[in-house]
Amino acid sequence: MRYQNIIFDLDGTLTNPYLGILNSLRFSLQQLQFSQLPNQVPSEFIGPPLQQSFKEIFGLNEKQTNLAVEYFREYYGKAGLYENELFEGIGELLAHLYENGNKLFVATSKLKKYAKLILEHFELYAHLDDFAGADYSGNHTKAQLISELMHRYQLHSNETVMIGDTHFDLLGAKEAGIDAIAVGYGFGNKENLLSYDPTFYFDTLEELTEFLV
Repeated sequence: MRYQNIIFDLDGTLTNPYLGILNSLRFSLQQLQFSQLPNQVPSEFIGPPLQQSFKEIFGLNEKQTNLAVEYFREYYGKAGLYENELFEGIGELLAHLYENGNKLFVATSKLKKYAKLILEHFELYAHLDDFAGADYSGNHTKAQLISELMHRYQLHSNETVMIGDTHFDLLGAKEAGIDAIAVGYGFGNKENLLSYDPTFYFDTLEELTEFLV
């Protein structure tokens, strides 16, 4: 396998957090007294920092955005992060790659403390070398998270790949100067993902696993 260092996205790539995100979003908007609450998570909500998603999708001003993020995290931190499920086969894949000597990382726009709790909850943390997540401000890009890991561990760009399910992952990889694998089983749209010219695209986790192992 051509990549020694593998950086995974979290939401939509390792786990399916849809229910927890939806419930957290509904709770947040309810606290802001929105008259109509969404019955599904807008596809563009997952991927960027929460602050950006609330501003751009719901048209909130800065004060409303800060409150929305606070309410979202209030629910998510108590219940939402556990309203989540591991994609079938991910645990085995990470264990196999780790035992094979690959360096494994996670780069996620999720708050660092929540990312760690989720990785520990699903017993994935033991197979990772490290992870990078968001701080409370949301002032980060996926490229910065990837670059943080690459700099910290002196990862060579030609030996490193980013795997994710949204175009934010693909853009981040490109900006960080590494290859990108797009997966179609998460939250991204295949046509949209392919328009960002990933190095590889796999529809299913089985296809991804076959390539990596």
